[in-house]
Amino acid sequence: MKNELTNQLEDLLEFQGIATESIHLSLEKVDQAIQISNQIPNESRQWQTYLNGLALFGFEQWLEERGTDNLTVNLADASIFNPVLSNSIPAVCHLNINQFQVCIITQGSFINEEVSLPRAVVDLPEFSHHLYVVVEVQEELEKVVINSFISYADLMGNKTQLNLLPDEDWNYQIP
Repeated sequence: MKNELTNQLEDLLEFQGIATESIHLSLEKVDQAIQISNQIPNESRQWQTYLNGLALFGFEQWLEERGTDNLTVNLADASIFNPVLSNSIPAVCHLNINQFQVCIITQGSFINEEVSLPRAVVDLPEFSHHLYVVVEVQEELEKVVINSFISYADLMGNKTQLNLLPDEDWNYQIP
């Protein structure tokens, strides 16, 4: 039964792949991520905030390298710059790209076959986003890989259809 449910989840609720390529992070961006993480009062959350900072800066650089002049990236409201939000939600929320709200979900590696989405960024209206982008951070190599995405509409439609529930850590596990 569990295998059947897992297969249904994988068929219906997958993130859309993006042509992957590594983005090398500058030392300046690594230092900036360190400074941001040092502002987090909860030491156990500092590492996740550091990885989120690397993911955000890598995603921003990835967009810049696409050479599209019509994209306006606004980091001002991004949760990573708000220690209270960074301490509470293990994702980068409120990233504005043109008229779209984007949430970055940071993964340390893709050994796991599931993406962990914090319940807050899925279920709370003030934290819902148009797109959820999965970014793999290869911290030791100072690189990030923009991996996949899913729209809010697709996520919610499939969540309802499959009656997806959060785990004990208040995360949704998405194939």
